[in-house]
Amino acid sequence: MNLHICFGQNENKFFIDWQKDVLTPSNFTIIPDSIETGKAGAATVTRFLYSFYTKPSSDGGVQVNFSVRNTFYRKDSWFKAGFINDTSLLKHEQMHFDLAELYARKIAKAIAEKKASKNIKEELHKITNVLSAELEKQQKLFDEQTEHGLKKEEQVAWHNFINQELERHSAYASKKVVYNI
Repeated sequence: MNLHICFGQNENKFFIDWQKDVLTPSNFTIIPDSIETGKAGAATVTRFLYSFYTKPSSDGGVQVNFSVRNTFYRKDSWFKAGFINDTSLLKHEQMHFDLAELYARKIAKAIAEKKASKNIKEELHKITNVLSAELEKQQKLFDEQTEHGLKKEEQVAWHNFINQELERHSAYASKKVVYNI
């Protein structure tokens, strides 16, 4: 697991925090069409930034504070020059970002539902590792089933699925968890 602790703006020259329909072609590095990328005309790289700390609670125990941010990495994400005006491809890339947001919420949910213990740090690592691996599989499946956005029906089905799941996990949209152990 990559553990990045980072605070600051929602958007800067390095990354953008998730928002619905936030991506534009200018957020991506433009690469020449001559570079071989298989079927892909673009790629979106997202990472989770975690914050975790504990402090004494008012009842004499320990308060656990955890948050996760879903971020789009501008430098590592790219668009082929010939696809820069392809709005359906941009929507496909936004859906990769949306799928990562779903998993950030799933991480927050899993941590909120976890029975608190003194081994919380190890438990947090396990949860984030398991769900990050699951996200990676889902991202690959998304690209396979939609052929990188070329299959419009499958693209619509995934769009509906992701939006339904984001709504179902809306209680964890802040992606912040606080509890006492």
